[in-house]
Amino acid sequence: MNEILALQGHQEAVIAICGEETILASASRDKTLRIWDCQTGDCIQVIKCESTILSLSLSNGKVAGGGIDYIARVWNVENG
Repeated sequence: MNEILALQGHQEAVIAICGEETILASASRDKTLRIWDCQTGDCIQVIKCESTILSLSLSNGKVAGGGIDYIARVWNVENG
């Protein structure tokens, strides 16, 4: 299997990823959520979170994340 894309930008370990069509979301121990364009590899949005996000789900322009602080949050991908 060949690597087709490497998405770099997080400052600590990536612990959750999910994707939908051409968009991918990643969460890191650096308390950021990044939205990526999978066709170009560009980071198109960075969302600063209050805690480390452990799980992600992406659907219909929204990303949901479960945090280490026991809180589930939802963000609009278009405007953070």
